[in-house]
Amino acid sequence: MSEWREVRRKSKPSEKPVVSFYICDLPGDVFKKELWAPCATYGKLIDIYIAGRKNAAGSFFAFIRYEDPADPIAIATSLNNVMCRGKKIVANIARQPRPSKQPPPRIPPSRSRTVQNMAWSTQDSRSFADALGGKTQVVPAMAIPVKEVAEIKTWADNSVLVCEAKDFDTLCNFPALINHEGFHILEVKYKGGMQILIKFNTGKAADMFKINKNIWLKWFSKVEHLVNNLANFERIAWLKIIGLPMAAWDENSFSDIASKFGKVLVNNASFWNCSDLSQAKIGILTTSLKRLEGVMMIKIGGADYSIGVLEIVNDWSPFSPASFPASDSEEEEDRDGGGDE
Repeated sequence: MSEWREVRRKSKPSEKPVVSFYICDLPGDVFKKELWAPCATYGKLIDIYIAGRKNAAGSFFAFIRYEDPADPIAIATSLNNVMCRGKKIVANIARQPRPSKQPPPRIPPSRSRTVQNMAWSTQDSRSFADALGGKTQVVPAMAIPVKEVAEIKTWADNSVLVCEAKDFDTLCNFPALINHEGFHILEVKYKGGMQILIKFNTGKAADMFKINKNIWLKWFSKVEHLVNNLANFERIAWLKIIGLPMAAWDENSFSDIASKFGKVLVNNASFWNCSDLSQAKIGILTTSLKRLEGVMMIKIGGADYSIGVLEIVNDWSPFSPASFPASDSEEEEDRDGGGDE
C-alpha cells in the first residue's frame, strides 16, 4: 500500500499596488537620470516614462511610477518641490488607464534587451498606456558595425593634445592666437563642443606646451593628451527664439530661455542694438544628438505667454570669426563714413 504524500501548490505572489504620477514643465532634452535621483527619495521608484513631446499647454512631460507608496498625496506634494535644471517641476497623481477585458497578448521572446531602471534616454518607445500599465521599455540591441581606421589611431598619439576653449571667441580666432608663441604645430582640428585638437611635431613638444600653463591659460581651461580624453560628445547649436514680448526683450531673458536647452555661449540680443525684435539667435553648448525645438510658456508681470524655440543651421565654422547682424549704431556709423577719425 502506497503512502500519502503531501503536495503543496505554489501560491501566487501578491502584487503590490503601483501608483503613477504625471509631471510636466520639463526641459525638452531631459534625461531619466536627472529625474531618477531626486524622485527616488520619496518612495520605491520603479519606472520613468518620458514622452519626448509636449502636452496641450506646450510643456514637456513624463510619468513616474512608485511601488506601494504609503501616502500618494504627500508624494505628489513633495514632487512639486523637485528642481530640474533650476526650475520646479509640476506633479499630480496620474489617472490610471481603464483595465482591458481582453487578456494581454502573448509577446514572443526576442533578442532585444529590456531596459527599466537604467534606461537613461530622453524618450521612450512605449505608449502612455504601456508606461502606466507597467510595460518596460524595449531597446533594440542591433547596432551598425563600423571599423576603426588604423591610420587615425596612429595619428592620435601622445603628440596630440585636447584643449578646452575658455570661450567662443577662442574657437573663432584659433590657431592665429598661438602662432605668435613660437610653438611648432603641425595640425589643428576642431573636435566638437569647446574642444580643439593640437598636433605637435613630437610628444616632447606637446608635453612642453602642456606644462606651460602661463601660456595656454589665456585660451584654455584644460589641456590633456588625447589618449586620456574620455569627455562625452558636445556640440554647438544655434537657437532661434521667437515670440518674446518686447517688454522682456533683454539678453538676460534670452539666456534664461536658452539655458533650458544647454549652456549659453553667444548672446547678442540687446534691445538697444537690434532692429529686428521678432527673433533672436543664441548659441549654446549641448550634449543632445537630436534637433532642439519646442514651445515654452513664460510669465511676465503675472501673464503667461508662449514662445517658440527652433534649432537653425548656422554658417559658423571653427577657426573663423563669427558674423552677426550689425547693430543700429554700427549701421549709422557706416552711413556717416565710419565715425570719428
